[in-house]
Amino acid sequence: GEEGGGPEGGGCVASLSEAKHLLEEAEAAFALLSPRFASLGDNVALCSLECVWVVTLQQLLARSSTVEAATLDQATRRLERVAALLRGLHGASLERLAARDDGAWRERAVYVRLHLLQGALRLYRGEAHDARSDLARAESLRQELSICPHDQPKIASLLELGVPLRSARAALLATGKDVTRAAEFALTRHAAEVAEERDAAERRRQTRALVQSLVAMGFGPRKAAAALRRSKNDLAQAVVELTREVERGGGGGGEVEGDRGEREE
Repeated sequence: GEEGGGPEGGGCVASLSEAKHLLEEAEAAFALLSPRFASLGDNVALCSLECVWVVTLQQLLARSSTVEAATLDQATRRLERVAALLRGLHGASLERLAARDDGAWRERAVYVRLHLLQGALRLYRGEAHDARSDLARAESLRQELSICPHDQPKIASLLELGVPLRSARAALLATGKDVTRAAEFALTRHAAEVAEERDAAERRRQTRALVQSLVAMGFGPRKAAAALRRSKNDLAQAVVELTREVERGGGGGGEVEGDRGEREE
């Protein structure tokens, strides 16, 4: 409806008001943390960022071209706090993110919203030139962190190497869209995943063999498997544990508590 007055608009207004209330409660709870702990992660920064996002959405829904001075000042202070917290985490020039092999694109995406909201607040303050600068930074970073139509030839090159589509997209984003680095990144990761799966399969094979060894000694397969998990596949330790269980009358043998049916299968 006009001015958010229809049923859908009214629902949005109520939802945003509730979200704002919950986020402000979370922000108040975070304020009780020691600064040392608050600076260990980005939760505090993201909470404040969401607070400003909700306020901005409320203004857009109200179709208002002005913001109360107190609301604007509070939102500005929040974004200044967000920027300071993120600088502490990532470095003034994001050097800690740049050093990461995966490109840290999820963390860098937070800066798209930060610059976007900074630009919105400057527009409300009438600072058009600075607002355009912030919005341009947000758009430039958004494009850098998104797969755009002009990136399709790079995607095609990776697909030709046998890289799955999802992995190709992730590799491009992780390497700043450098197709050579993306190919190396994707193929190295794929090789590591294959090796990990091969190792996991070998561990499963060894575990099955150990279980069969214990079953041959007269222990039930379920209890044998549980004992091997607890002993980290140490056969001798598992035997000791199962034997003690039998001596205590715990029924570690093969024909108890459902193991009979498991054998018959």
